[in-house]
Order: sequence, then structure tokens, then C-alpha cells
Amino acid sequence: MSLSATRLIFFLLCLFISTASPQYQQFTFPPTAAGSNKGNGESRFATPTGATPQFDEDTCRTKVCAKGDAICIPSNYSKFDLPNETLTTVNVGIDIKDIPKIDDQEFSITLNAFFVVRWTDERMIIDQDKMDNLFKDGEDPNSFIPVDVSFIKEFWLPDAEILNLKEFKTLDVLSKLEGLWLNRNFEIMYAVATRITFICPMTFNSFPLDKQVNN
Repeated sequence: MSLSATRLIFFLLCLFISTASPQYQQFTFPPTAAGSNKGNGESRFATPTGATPQFDEDTCRTKVCAKGDAICIPSNYSKFDLPNETLTTVNVGIDIKDIPKIDDQEFSITLNAFFVVRWTDERMIIDQDKMDNLFKDGEDPNSFIPVDVSFIKEFWLPDAEILNLKEFKTLDVLSKLEGLWLNRNFEIMYAVATRITFICPMTFNSFPLDKQVNN
């Protein structure tokens, strides 16, 4: 067996152990300056659990809806403002499907994975009664439900930065492989199929017992 093939086997074993389950990282976005969200991010756009949304002509006229009109966005929603007046927490995860390439010459690793982002936006208007009708008996009423992925264009989107990133490609067949899910707790989850290449420094001083860790 060649030296490079032996290195690859040891590296794959180490990587498989460390990525057997999806890894998630949490980020927070601080609130903007006081008053900067006036007219856009007020809490009146969030409908309390169990209440029926009141579509006031001045403040809550709907801009676009999903699942009939169970989930709606107000007409004066601004996707350029942060979703919450306090900190906005964004969870980012990578669900690895396979590892098509490890390059010990360029010190890089390529993953096929689903890139998943989840956050809360309480400016949505959610009709809790209509949400109940979307679930079958025995299903968790707080679980995520799939909606038309084009709905994502209406939302504020977090800026995600990946350290040591070399290349990030989204995968598509007839169209981009992506999905969007929402729940009654104002949570948004977006996932897209990707091929990600990271820069991964490697040292082989302890070969063949070396261990490579990519942080």
C-alpha cells in the first residue's frame, strides 16, 4: 500500500469519528441602535400563541402568505432589519453525507453536506388555529412544516461566515436542492445541498499514527 493511500485511510477514520453526527454552531446578532427598527420590527407583528391574527389595514396588511394564510408576513415587514429587538440567535449546522475528496498536497478536504441555518423571526403573523389543521392526529403540533422555498426571499437572512473556506457550491439537478420549514413558534429552518471545500492544515510527523483535526 502506498504512503498516500495509508495517510488517506487514517485521515478518513479520524474524520468519520469526529463527524458522525451533525455539528452545530450558534451565533448571535446584537440589536441595532435604539429606534432603528421603529415601524419595522415592533412586537405587534408577532401574534401570541392561541390568538387569531387581526389584519389591521394600517399595520398588519399581509404581504405574502404560506400554507393558505396560516403563516403570513406583514406588508411593512423589512428584511433589512434584524428580526428581534434583543439578540438574534442563529444556529448553523452541517449534515455531512459523504467525503468525496481529501487532498494532502493542497491540504484541503471536500464534503458533500446539507448546510442548515435556523433562527427565529417573531414578526411573522401565525394563525394558531389554522396551524392545528395542518397536522394529522398524533403528529407533534410544534414540529416544522415544509413550505414553498421561494418564501425564503421574503425573510431577513443571516450572514454566515465559514472559517478556512476554500470553495462553497450549491448542488442542483433540475433546480437548486434546498428546502424551507417553519413552525408555530416563529422558527425558520433553511437547508441547502452543498459541496464545501475547507483548508485543513495537516502534519504527518507521527505518521502512520498521526491524527488530523480540522477546527
